Amino acid sequence: MTFIDTIEIDLSAGKGGDGSTSFARFAREPLAGPDGGDGGRGGDMIFAVKPDLEDLNHLAGVSRLSAEDGKPGAGGKCYGKNGSNLTVEVPAGTRVICARSGEELLKLMNAGESALLLSGGKGGKGNVKLATASMRTPHRAEDGAPGESRLVEIVYRQAAPVLVMDSTSSVGDDYYFRLYAHLSGNRPAEFYFYMRKPRIFYWSQDFRKYPVAFLPYQLRRKQSDNVKFPNLSHVYHAHILAFHAADMKAADAGAVLKRMLDELEDCERPNLEHFVAIFGGDGFGEPSSGLFDEWRRLCDNHPALSGASVSVLRVPPGGGEGRFSEFDTLLAKLAFKFAKGD
Repeated sequence: MTFIDTIEIDLSAGKGGDGSTSFARFAREPLAGPDGGDGGRGGDMIFAVKPDLEDLNHLAGVSRLSAEDGKPGAGGKCYGKNGSNLTVEVPAGTRVICARSGEELLKLMNAGESALLLSGGKGGKGNVKLATASMRTPHRAEDGAPGESRLVEIVYRQAAPVLVMDSTSSVGDDYYFRLYAHLSGNRPAEFYFYMRKPRIFYWSQDFRKYPVAFLPYQLRRKQSDNVKFPNLSHVYHAHILAFHAADMKAADAGAVLKRMLDELEDCERPNLEHFVAIFGGDGFGEPSSGLFDEWRRLCDNHPALSGASVSVLRVPPGGGEGRFSEFDTLLAKLAFKFAKGD
């Protein structure tokens, strides 16, 4: 199924119910006066985070959502029922943006968080409320007020402060995310078809847990000419971006890095503070003198990383326990302020 992270929907809160124009009549009092009740209030439009959602696929094909209208008032001073609120469930990291002005209306970052977006219309007054000393039998009632409405763009971006980019292909092990497997403890070779979209997990280190977002990028031989970075816009909330380009030839690694940075330049990244590039591993070969310094200068001077600190690491070949030890130490240091205790 296609991964959907942006969708445009016309939203409306409920209209208020109309007031009632009614007059009481009793056996011994045929003209007892007005008794029309007020209309009910329209339902509100609320957004709430649902923890197990990881996309906006449940909203696919939806062009309009409306909360329930309030019910009209009735005779006997009966008030109309209020309309039910409509709650739109979204994943953490969702922003709601006005499609016409570009104004950010809501940003929901944490599980259980909810916020009111649109208020329902007020119910109209019945004629019993409109009676005055000079007009004791009003033959009119108020109409219910319309609810607020907006054409909005709902944008989901992964909410974790650490974003790890790993490729879906490496030398000798197709569809194997080495860095993701190390941090998450999973064996993603078994779950490839579930890993083609961004995903959030927790990395455990020194009795602390770090929320990490995983972002796969597609790599094929010849790697530098056939690389794709779908969903790169999910860097939006990230403070730390780690780019894993190990296990490819040194001649290709620099070209892949530059292409990623060029595409990153076109993405919004208001929180990005640190960038870590990881090279080396099996098949990397012996780099030319000064190659890592050249890559570091590329990162330091690239507009995509303006204002961010840069680290370039080299991992040894093989899959030993200490393969990512230098990266683990650096990541724990950079991400400490985002850590959660067990």
